Amino acid sequence: MRMEICEAARCMGCFACMNACPKDAIAASEDAMGRTVPHIDAGKCVSCGLCRAVCPEVNRPKLSRAPAAYAVWSRDGADRARSSSGGAAAVFAKEVIKGGGIAIGCAVEDGCARHAVIERAEDVDRLRGSKYVQSEIGLVYRGVKAALSEGREVVFFGTPCQAAGLRGYLRGHEDGLVTVDLICHGTPPARYLREHVQTAAPGWDVTRFAFRGDRDWKLTLYDGGDVVYSRGRARDAYFAAFMGGLTYRGNCYDCPYKRPERAGDLTVGDFWGLDRRTLKNPYDGKISLVLPNTPKGAAFLERCKPALFWEARRFEEAANGKQGDLIAPNKPPKGRAAFEASYPKEGFERAVRRGGVRGMMARMMLKEIRYALHL
Repeated sequence: MRMEICEAARCMGCFACMNACPKDAIAASEDAMGRTVPHIDAGKCVSCGLCRAVCPEVNRPKLSRAPAAYAVWSRDGADRARSSSGGAAAVFAKEVIKGGGIAIGCAVEDGCARHAVIERAEDVDRLRGSKYVQSEIGLVYRGVKAALSEGREVVFFGTPCQAAGLRGYLRGHEDGLVTVDLICHGTPPARYLREHVQTAAPGWDVTRFAFRGDRDWKLTLYDGGDVVYSRGRARDAYFAAFMGGLTYRGNCYDCPYKRPERAGDLTVGDFWGLDRRTLKNPYDGKISLVLPNTPKGAAFLERCKPALFWEARRFEEAANGKQGDLIAPNKPPKGRAAFEASYPKEGFERAVRRGGVRGMMARMMLKEIRYALHL
């Protein structure tokens, strides 16, 4: 009996396999590096092969490249203020919900990042914000399939590997679905953030976290409505290690989806490197980059345009040096091997120190000082 779905080192943790298993023989477990990986219960498995049939690592999905890029921001000022970027994703979610559909994306619930289903426009706030940790996907793909079978429209937001996982699970039955993949740096396993929270806010019941405010980049931890910890990215070990590329899931460094060709119908992220001087509608706030990768994605963007400010840009302007995650995977930093050797024995805080996080923090602080002084 084959008990490996794909090569273990290549598993992205999308859990299309778990969603597809007709006997519920697959569950999520954590390996020595904290990665969530599928675990097969041999007593339940009937060797039907469906797990391998839906796995996007075994059966790579067709990728598509957008012919053009768009600089986009919501016409709703509240959307812009509460979003990490220009609020385009919130507009997409509201457009589907107002027609009776559902939006699915990552929410922070009970201190954990997990994918959630949203059916009311007033709940879109739950999906806002950058999480900078791998989310629990759970059995949400099954919910997508059920909604589509009922004739409801679905917009799904996730990392490119999660979008690929959903597409693999649906096996071509995607009518009514719009997939939106996020421009992803890489995803640290959720265990790293759990361990760091225990160190940063000992004794507190952390129910929510945030990494990006209106104008700042801080890891902020909340116990209910109270802020119990808040530090900028240059002063927080978890945030600095993430920004330095030290703590991603191992296969993120060889990600097949960090390229101009994308897994989703649309791609959304910050438009770093945009030449604002050439905007027809001058604007100095947060701006989303949107890539319509498929005809379906282009049609959906067109449908949402009344709620957006948008300007067509060249794709090359989007895929610039500041937007490397659109071009190729990040290479492991110098300290990655030391981090991997230390983590299983010593835990997160010591492992990131052995991986050189203090140097990352110092360089980030210097960069922020230079930026503030316009050097």
